[in-house]
Amino acid sequence: MRSPEGQLRFRNYLKKEWRRAGEPSAQKIADRARKADPKWDYNPSPTTVRNALNDRMPLPTWDYLRSIIIGLGGDHVEAKKIWDEAGSTDSSFGEQGYEGRPILELTAGTSAQDALDELKQKLGEQERRHQKLEEELNEKRDELTEVNKRLEELKAKNAENYQSQQLLIAQLEGERKALQQVIQELMVSIHNAPLARTALLKNTIETAFRFVELNWRWARDLEEDLNKLKVARNQ
Repeated sequence: MRSPEGQLRFRNYLKKEWRRAGEPSAQKIADRARKADPKWDYNPSPTTVRNALNDRMPLPTWDYLRSIIIGLGGDHVEAKKIWDEAGSTDSSFGEQGYEGRPILELTAGTSAQDALDELKQKLGEQERRHQKLEEELNEKRDELTEVNKRLEELKAKNAENYQSQQLLIAQLEGERKALQQVIQELMVSIHNAPLARTALLKNTIETAFRFVELNWRWARDLEEDLNKLKVARNQ
């Protein structure tokens, strides 16, 4: 997680890009990002965009910030350099870290039901992403098994063209190392996915309770108004 100073430095850059783009709405930025790269897994929601520009909220991960920069018509390569200079390696998950801060903020203009629907959508996206990682991991493990098999066969075989075999062995060794690295990264991502899902579930529950609390307060205020009206009529 970047330091508060690093987050502030990058957020100032992000706000500068937002003003340069004419201060578009969060919905417009999200739509532009999705249109620019519809197959990208980290296209932001309007809430993610609002949080990225909100000084009270932690910044999302670089994958989401990259999409936001693209949605603003900015240079994501330049933004990545500024992001790297802003602090240490990012270790947060999902669209927020899991520091106990809410993923969605209920404001006067936000419908609680819309917030719940958006959280449910995010949970679905997390599930699909996790399944995709599992499939890719199994695929890479199968590839690694095949590479290991071919490598052992070549090492055990006394081929006449020794130099050619050594080159092929070196190539397979390189492929094996690359696959091992990919598998390691996938296993880390799969390990982290439940943590992100837990954070989303927690915020879904908190938002639901908030929704109930708002409805209860509204009903109580309505009852008080009706009682006052009755008293006024009786007088």
